[in-house]
Amino acid sequence: LSHPVLRDEILVQIANQVWRNPNMLNSERGWLLLSSCLSAFLPSQRLAKFLLKFVSDYGPEGYDCVCQHRLLQSLQRLGLGPEYVRTYPPCLLEWTANRKKAHTVLHVHCFDGVSFLCPLHSWTTGEEIAKDILQHRGVTEGRRGWSVLLKEPAQWVELEGSDFIFDLMSDLELPADFPKHNSYFIISALQPTRVRPNASISLLGGGFDMNNDIPSAIPGLDLLSQDLEPQRGMDRYLDSLFDPVLSDG
Repeated sequence: LSHPVLRDEILVQIANQVWRNPNMLNSERGWLLLSSCLSAFLPSQRLAKFLLKFVSDYGPEGYDCVCQHRLLQSLQRLGLGPEYVRTYPPCLLEWTANRKKAHTVLHVHCFDGVSFLCPLHSWTTGEEIAKDILQHRGVTEGRRGWSVLLKEPAQWVELEGSDFIFDLMSDLELPADFPKHNSYFIISALQPTRVRPNASISLLGGGFDMNNDIPSAIPGLDLLSQDLEPQRGMDRYLDSLFDPVLSDG
C-alpha cells in the first residue's frame, strides 16, 4: 500500500467486480470491501473523481452513501500527499459500521468526570476529536495540540495528535504475531505483567490514577523526596516517562 499506483489498482479491480454483478451476495461483499478499503487508503487525484461518480451511480442502496462519505472524508487528506494512508487495517468497529451502513461513535471520558458520545470516522485524528470536545466545552483558545488516551485494564495508551484513532483500536485488536507496521503509541503500564504481548512501547511507570509515591531513581535524592508532597495525576505520569531513563544511570 506504499505505492499509489497499486492502491488505485486495488480500488479499480474491486469496482470491476461489483459492477453489474448478478450475484447479490458477492456484490454485497465487494461493496463492503470497497468501503473498507476507502477507510484505509486514498485513491489518487486522477482516480478520485471517477470513483466518486461510480459509487454514486452504481452503489446499491446504503452502500452508495457509505462509499461517498468514505471518499469525501479521505479526499480532505489528499492535499497532504499521496503517501497519506492508515498505518493499520480497519478495526472491527469500522467493519461493523460499514456492514450495517451506520455511523460510528466513541464514548470519551474527560478527567473531570464529564463524558461524551463523540461521532468520528476512519480519518479522524486524536487532535481533531480532542479539539471538537474542547470546543463543545466552551474552550475558545488553545485547542490545538491535544489528543486522547485509551485506558486498558493494565495500561494507558497515548495517541499522538496526528495519528488516527481507529489505528489505535486496530493495533489493540491484532494478534501479537500478526504482520504489521511498528506502532509508536506511548504506553504507561500500571501492571507490567498484564501488558498485552503486542505492546509497542512500554514505559514502566504509573498511570494517571495511582496516588502512591514515586521512589527516587537518583542516588542522593532520597531525603529530598521525602519532604516533597506525593505526586499525583499528570505530574506522576510525566515523571514516569523518565523512570526508565533515570534508572539506567
